[in-house]
Order: sequence, then structure tokens, then C-alpha cells
Amino acid sequence: MNRIGISGLGFTLVELLMAMVILSIAILGVWSLHVSTINNDNFANRIVEATALANEKAEELKSDDYSNLTNGTSDETVQPATAERNYRRRWKIDDATAPETKQVSVTVGWEGTNCLNNIDECKHKVKIITFVSKL
Repeated sequence: MNRIGISGLGFTLVELLMAMVILSIAILGVWSLHVSTINNDNFANRIVEATALANEKAEELKSDDYSNLTNGTSDETVQPATAERNYRRRWKIDDATAPETKQVSVTVGWEGTNCLNNIDECKHKVKIITFVSKL
């Protein structure tokens, strides 16, 4: 005699629950990878912004007349027009080893407890060094 309504062609409740657990673990793994990628992308954008700010100041100092470049250190807080974040920028001008040449170093920092007041306390920094010679 055949039993009506019971066939071996379906999934049991335990099998369905196990499949859901495995699928959930896979989705959580992909999600954490997605969040990590977003954080890394934000950090890369900060590096690009800081590098652009350092390069901007280095080019400004290089375009100035050699006689106007006096040895010393200056710094300022800057905010790029394209971002809502602030950076600390410091530039230092020294005599280079070559005659009639100045070494210009520009450092831009961000993130830190007192970073906007003191670049030495910034958690992340970008530094550009260039030289200016008398023509």
C-alpha cells in the first residue's frame, strides 16, 4: 500500500536551517570585506588630498624668487576646497649641500589628538622634498 502525501523529494527543516546558516556566514564575510574596502578607499583619498596639499605648497615656494626664500619653518591649518577635513601643513627651508641651493620640505598631516595645532602629533603624514637653486 502506498502512503499518500509523503515523498522523499523535499528538504527537511534541519537541512534548510543548515543552508541558511552557511549562507548567512558567507554574506557576513562579503559584508566585512565591503566595509574594509570602503575604509581603505577613504584612507587612500586622504593620502591623495594630503599629497596634493604638499605639492601645492612646494610648487608655490619653488615659483617664488630664490632671494625671497629664507631659512626657517612655518606651518598652517588648511582645508582643501573639495573636502570637509582639515590638515596641518608645515614647510621648512634650509640651505642644501650644493652651492646656491635651498632644500624645501613640505609635510602634511592629519588625524591625531592635537594634530591641527602640532603636526608632530598627527597620526598620518605625507612629506615632499624638493630643491630650489639660484639661476
